[in-house]
Amino acid sequence: MGRFNGDAARLLSRCCIFLDLDGTLIESSDNPIGLKGDAKLTALLQRAADALNGALAVVSGRSLATLDAMLAPLRLPASGIFGLERRDAGGVLHSKAVSVRALDPVRDIFADFAAESPGLIVEDKGTAVALHFRRAPAFGAASLRVAHATAAMLGPRFQVVAGTMVVEITLSGTNQATAIEEFLREPPFAGRIPIALGDDICDRDAFAAANRHGGFTVAVGSRISGDYHLEDCRAARRWLSVLVGVE
Repeated sequence: MGRFNGDAARLLSRCCIFLDLDGTLIESSDNPIGLKGDAKLTALLQRAADALNGALAVVSGRSLATLDAMLAPLRLPASGIFGLERRDAGGVLHSKAVSVRALDPVRDIFADFAAESPGLIVEDKGTAVALHFRRAPAFGAASLRVAHATAAMLGPRFQVVAGTMVVEITLSGTNQATAIEEFLREPPFAGRIPIALGDDICDRDAFAAANRHGGFTVAVGSRISGDYHLEDCRAARRWLSVLVGVE
């Protein structure tokens, strides 16, 4: 796995960037629901978006509302809940049809399981329900079993998405790759070389899409592999700063 340490400023007019936040640019926390960015990060992302003429998007399992709260007052092009909802560069919202009530059984099962398993956190995203076990890693394997059993009960319209210390159930047929594919068909992303940054196993779809379109990937941390590697969130911020000429 390579080290990304070259001067990539010359790529700015020809590339676009798709990035994750949690664990990539914002340090993970025992309370994932309350995670927020900071003024330095929002300023950096604004500078990067300007340098790329708007060709920068957040691609995440978070909802758009949560992403906006994390980066307030900044509102970037973004995809949330693994492609179920997306805001394009023009600010237009695109959402896949899904019944929020169809996930009611998931809410009930996850809530009951969490009540019996101290430390588990249930995050209700509306069109997805996540079970976080960062505070209770001993329940990780059981959480995965519960999620897979629940999804099997719901049928093929729903899928299990696993990440680091989290598992969730959402609608099948969308992921970070489908979101990137949609962005790449629109300005200002169309015709540019995609660069994907991520840290978690659920970012593999984004990495695959970037590689499929002739781009490259930057893995942050040690959970996944990419074309290049950065040690941690601090290194990822530093790389982005150098790329857009802040440092």
